[in-house]
Amino acid sequence: MKAIQEQDLNAGELLRMVEASACSKAGQQARAADLLAHRAAIQEVAATVHRPAEEIARVYCAELANLCSHAAITDFLPVLVAKRVRARYRPQASTS
Repeated sequence: MKAIQEQDLNAGELLRMVEASACSKAGQQARAADLLAHRAAIQEVAATVHRPAEEIARVYCAELANLCSHAAITDFLPVLVAKRVRARYRPQASTS
């Protein structure tokens, strides 16, 4: 398994993507700790499903935006979003 390098997921690009989809209140920027949690989740999912981090970041941010629209509590969003993204890439059991 190829280790995900720091440069594989450009910090500036991730910041832009996550802040665009994050659950921050109007006018507030996402906290650095939140961004680190999202970045770690993206890298973990990418390593688990053996896909490029950029691809996972796009799917992750779309799912994050979807969950943010309904979330009352946002503390566990990195865990929930990562679970949903991982499920998208899980091989489907064949029905025979």
